[in-house]
Amino acid sequence: MSIGTMTVTAPRTASARLRRAVVLMVLVALGMLVAPRAIAGSDEVPVEAALSTYTVATGDTLWGLASALTPAGEDVAETVAELVELNRMSDSALMAGEQILIPLVG
Repeated sequence: MSIGTMTVTAPRTASARLRRAVVLMVLVALGMLVAPRAIAGSDEVPVEAALSTYTVATGDTLWGLASALTPAGEDVAETVAELVELNRMSDSALMAGEQILIPLVG
């Protein structure tokens, strides 16, 4: 077969075919090792938080729940924002009987 001005031919000997197959397998294996890291694009290791489900009671507010979950001296507003993001809420309104995810306090 001819590509442009270069002619490509298959290896004629069994050892040449074997060598080509080994090189191809090494390149594929190397690609399988490198590809996930290249796709991830970051060296950061995701931290998985321990979560629990909480059923909202009558009178519960997101601020009240966040206050109970926030360690002393830390900002309750950050915990509220975390709960809103974690539960993909459009606002901070809660309804009795609704189940939300909360981080476990350890």
